[in-house]
Amino acid sequence: MPAKTWGYSSISVHASPEVRKLYYDHMESKDRDETRLKHLLLEMTVAANKHIASIEHEIDQLLK
Repeated sequence: MPAKTWGYSSISVHASPEVRKLYYDHMESKDRDETRLKHLLLEMTVAANKHIASIEHEIDQLLK
């Protein structure tokens, strides 16, 4: 996903597609408070862990 621009800065997020979607959806939301941020961090962690698990599974399959 290309970098998005808000105002004058450009931000690149290097993560799985699922994590990037969560991040960009949050940044585009008008409702950003501390509670939603904590929830976002939890969702991003879960999505990243699932992505890592899928990569580990692919590696295991290739090594068999």
